[in-house]
Formats: sequence, structure tokens, C-alpha cells
Amino acid sequence: MLLALAAGFGFGEAVVSSSTSALVADLSELKTLGAGMGMQGTITDIGHASGPLLAGLLIAHLSYQEAFAAIAVIPLVAAGIFWIVVKR
Repeated sequence: MLLALAAGFGFGEAVVSSSTSALVADLSELKTLGAGMGMQGTITDIGHASGPLLAGLLIAHLSYQEAFAAIAVIPLVAAGIFWIVVKR
């Protein structure tokens, strides 16, 4: 079961990271392409580093279920803000 979940996570990470890089490349001008890619990489790395730290702190003070719910709210709020701000 754990192997299947890890494979699913790896597949999702591959899809998201490649599509995010393509989106940054499409939206950046040629002269700012390097800065855009660097910013995207930095934000991704900050998320990878802070996620386990935040989860550990929440689990230490809450139950696993409450910590999972709290962490699930973050991307939902971000998606809502994105939906409101970006109007195409």
C-alpha cells in the first residue's frame, strides 16, 4: 500500500513540476525567463522544506486528523484566491 501511495505521489509531483515550469516559461518574457524559473524553483524548495516542519509542529499539538485538515485548508484557500484574482 505504501509503495502504491509513493508511486502516486511521485507521478503527481512529476506532472505538477513539469507543468509549472512550462507555465512559468510561457508567462515569462525572454529577458526575465531565468529569474522566473529561479523564483519558481525557490518557492518549490521552500514548500518542500517547510511542509514537513509545519506538519510536525501541527501533529505535535493536534491529532493527525486535525493536522491533515489544517494543512488541506492552505491549498484550498490559495485556489480560492487564485480563482478570484485571475480572471480570464
